[in-house]
Order: sequence, then structure tokens, then C-alpha cells
Amino acid sequence: MENSLVTWPSGMPDVSYKPAVVSFPAFEAYRDTALKAADYIRSTEVTEETLPDAKKVLAEARKVTDKLRDSRTSIKKEILRDFTDFESQVKEIEGIVSEADSKLRTKVHALEDQERQAKKEEIHKIFDKRVPQYRISELLPDAFNAWWHEDLANKSSSMKTAETDMVDWLEAREKDIETLSAMDDEYMVEYLGCLDLASAIQAVNLRNERRKAVSVPKDTEEVHAVFTVFGEKDIALAEMIFKANHINYRKDN
Repeated sequence: MENSLVTWPSGMPDVSYKPAVVSFPAFEAYRDTALKAADYIRSTEVTEETLPDAKKVLAEARKVTDKLRDSRTSIKKEILRDFTDFESQVKEIEGIVSEADSKLRTKVHALEDQERQAKKEEIHKIFDKRVPQYRISELLPDAFNAWWHEDLANKSSSMKTAETDMVDWLEAREKDIETLSAMDDEYMVEYLGCLDLASAIQAVNLRNERRKAVSVPKDTEEVHAVFTVFGEKDIALAEMIFKANHINYRKDN
């Protein structure tokens, strides 16, 4: 179907070429002469008498090869001239189309971002209607962003999928909060930072164990003193004295 907005020239691009023909009818004669010159130089024993002739033969051979090289360079340039122009023309057209393609991609991305943002806002409204039924709304004001993941805004993800995921998440948080409501507030505070029940309980329990490990004995909580002992030998001696006299002490390294 022809696009009426942009009409290209009909048919395939009209590009043609003619094979280049380079004629060098004297090639064999020049080659044979070059072989003779090379054979002469190769077989000649170099002496003061023969050296001038050898140099002369070689100089004449180089003059010929220099002219042939110049002809080769000139002919090659001439042959490639039309191709170079054509190559430049093709690259220009490719550049125009490539730039248009890039601009269209940018516009498509912008449109997709708008659609994703609109879908996110729509899902946000649904979330705002549902979340008041759950205690997470009171404990975590930014509950939506805590739940939200960007793949829900993809075209391949339906609104039903988003709502199902949303309800599952809210129900799971409700069960976690119900469990934590019977525990110390420290567990709830930890949980709201990670929204992982097992991790929160483990973290608080670990802290409690550390507190117990460094806690001061009850009979020394009211009265205590801090002594600073320097040197490994003196520290070891002080510990021996404390232990020998059954003195409660704590060592902070």
C-alpha cells in the first residue's frame, strides 16, 4: 500500500555501473625486460668496472616502474571517483533516515513514559482506596512506593495483575503487623524499615543478645568506677588481681 504522506521514486533505486577497463598491451614486454634487468643485476659480479653499468640498468628500471606506479595511482583514483561520489550520496541518504529514526524513537519513548506514568497514577488511586482498610496505612505513610515495582506499568501487565499483586502485598503486611502487635515496639520499628518479618525479628533478637552480653551486673549498676590501665603487662596483671579477688569488671578494648 502506497503511503500518500511521502512518495518515493517508483521502482528500485536507479543505480548502475560499467566495469572499468584498463588496457596495458605492453605488459608482457615490460615484464620480460624487467626480468632481464633483474637477471643481469643478479648474475653480474660487482666490481669497480661493472658497478656503473649495474647501477645504470637499475636506474632505468626504476624510472619505468615509477611511471607505471604513477599511472596505476592515477587510474585507480579515476576509477574510484564515481564510486566515491556514489558512496557519499548513499551515506547522506542513510544519515537523513537514521536521524529521522532516532527522533521517532525518542518520541516513542516519551509517549511510552507518559503512558506508564498515567497507568501508575491510575493504580495509585486504586491503592489509595484499598489501603485505609489495612493498618499499614497508619504505620507507613509511603506504603504505595514501598509496594510499587515498575514492571506493573508495562503494557504487558494488566490492571488485574496489579490489583492482585497489591491485595496480596497488603494482606501479607496485615498478617505481619498482627504478629508484631503482640511483641515489643522495637520489632515493629525494625519491620517498618525492611518490611520483612523474619529479618526484623532476627535483627532485634541479635541486638538483644548483644546487649545482654555487655550488660553490667545488677549489683554493680548503682556504683561503678572506670580505671584505664596502659600496657599489655599491666592490663594482664590488673585482670589477675580482679579475678583473684572476685571483683566484677568489664574489659573494653
